[in-house]
Amino acid sequence: MRKKLGKALFFLSTNSRITTKELGKLIRSSQQSASYLIKQLKKKRVIKGYVTIVDPIKLGFNNLLVGLNFLSFDKDVREGVLEILKQTNAIISIQEASLGVDLVVEYCTPNLSAFNKTHSEITNKLYRSIETKFIFPIVVKHKYNRDYLINKSTERDIVLCGDRQVNILSDAETKVLQELLEHPDATLNSISKATGTSLKTVVNIKKKLEKLFIIRGYGCVINHSALGFNRFLVLLKLSSQGVGEINRLTEYCLRHKNIIELIKIIGDYHVVLVVENARESNIIQELRSNFFIEDYELIEIESVNKEYYLPRNIYE
Repeated sequence: MRKKLGKALFFLSTNSRITTKELGKLIRSSQQSASYLIKQLKKKRVIKGYVTIVDPIKLGFNNLLVGLNFLSFDKDVREGVLEILKQTNAIISIQEASLGVDLVVEYCTPNLSAFNKTHSEITNKLYRSIETKFIFPIVVKHKYNRDYLINKSTERDIVLCGDRQVNILSDAETKVLQELLEHPDATLNSISKATGTSLKTVVNIKKKLEKLFIIRGYGCVINHSALGFNRFLVLLKLSSQGVGEINRLTEYCLRHKNIIELIKIIGDYHVVLVVENARESNIIQELRSNFFIEDYELIEIESVNKEYYLPRNIYE
């Protein structure tokens, strides 16, 4: 991958609402060149889409990570299952895997009862097609930059979920947030027209949502396969000694250029790491030599088919 292309992708992944003029300055190129690079990244499906990064707990939502296996490998059956999961409002992320499990999906629901109802409806409907392998409530997420794109550590940590005060949004605020979720790269003018809200109000609401840390940023859905990178989910069960080192593990991941996310969970494992561009033997060996790990499981991700941070219809 060309250095300039990697830098452009890095800056877009940290702020997808950046202007082509600003991007050009960051990659030391012209605005026209920056615009061309973005078009190429989209054309080659390296960038699959844009996302508005929202902290779900700030709006009263809870997230759960669910592993699923197919009971039938008929192509039509698999595509039918994926279509149902994609159309399920409460499912905000779908990852297809080739090792460990077949699918990893993430639910975002107001409470565990709502999750149980939705998940039960899906599994009952698809009982001949899928089975549930694990369910892990998410405690907190640490999102890191894709530092491997620029080959240096930026040590940027966006913390989502965790223990937060819930905010109640007005109708106008909900409409603006909904539009940013649906169209993360939309101009403020187009958001104003779509929501029937004045431009000044849209600007103020966007600033308020960012100031309250409801909106944590704007990023990209990156096609790791198109870049020639591997993607793994590493599930770690820490020993009694290792549990006490969770803060050190968080710091370690912050500085590791290939670890892009750390998720603390409740269940048989303590932590899920999202790793890109690392071989199984290398990352596992690294972790085991630095931390007290009792057990681990590796899930190799083939593709990311859906990625949001809140249900598309927030209060459906």
